[in-house]
Amino acid sequence: MFQEPGWKGVRRQPSTRNKEGDVACGPPLHNSWRPFTEAFDNRDEDRAARRVLTYINRRLDVFKPQLRSDIIKHRDASIVTLHIPQPRRGIPHEFNILNVYNDGETHAAVHELRRISETLPRISLCAGDFNIQDRTWDEGAVNQIRPSSPFMRLQELFTDLEIQYVHPVNRGTPTRIPDDENSRASVIDLVAASAALINQEGFHYKIKVDDRERWGSDHRPLQIEVPISGNEPEMRCKRKIEAWSEEEDDYVTQICGDIGRMTDNVSESAEELETIMGRVSTAFERAWEAYSEERKPSRHGKKWWNEDYEEDAACSETPIFR
Repeated sequence: MFQEPGWKGVRRQPSTRNKEGDVACGPPLHNSWRPFTEAFDNRDEDRAARRVLTYINRRLDVFKPQLRSDIIKHRDASIVTLHIPQPRRGIPHEFNILNVYNDGETHAAVHELRRISETLPRISLCAGDFNIQDRTWDEGAVNQIRPSSPFMRLQELFTDLEIQYVHPVNRGTPTRIPDDENSRASVIDLVAASAALINQEGFHYKIKVDDRERWGSDHRPLQIEVPISGNEPEMRCKRKIEAWSEEEDDYVTQICGDIGRMTDNVSESAEELETIMGRVSTAFERAWEAYSEERKPSRHGKKWWNEDYEEDAACSETPIFR
């Protein structure tokens, strides 16, 4: 889970206003990790760049992870649901993960989540950069006792969502290390969870203190251990279509047929075009699932993390793992 991720242009996409196409922005991609975030358009204030990004390892594809944009559409908060067929006792079949970036000036995420709290599903795990200091989790901060203080509003949100703040195993360790050596290190990156998850044996998290793992960010990563399933998820192998095979011919034929039927009645509106592009993506996914076969991963594969990804990660804040 990332807050304020470093987006970059990844490709050009069809546009009704630009013949060369608009630049589509996205996160670093890897075959083993699936990013969950809404599409955005920096030219549209209502669809500005998202400040939260959640990756789910493809080993968890068996849990059918789902970005719940049907529940919340906000640049500073997102929910990803894991559908667990055989959860541990006390863990719900729908395990909802809430990723939050709370702007320190506007506190927009907390305000929005409180406004829609009655429509939200039960949250099992919540984590993010809340930009709120209080002695409850930071011994160097002061207690915020005013009813209208950001801390009290956050506590009310946690109460509404039936979750509670969880201390790390290395309690008191700062999560934000300011670039200014004269400024105080603080705890503003928080984890909250349902009582059922907190009571699970093995659930805990720690603040990683190795500066090399910050990737240039002023936030330390949090490593969270979440025991949710009664069984270890089965590793999914890499899928492949052999070149010049009958499967490749069928794959191309199906895609061309699906896309051909979509383009018969194409509107020039941006909304219709976005809908068509979503259908194109679905067509590729269905054809790939139909004609590709699983292949065991090779131990001779190349490492995916390189200098380009390291530079992108340095622009992000608070990576939260596992």
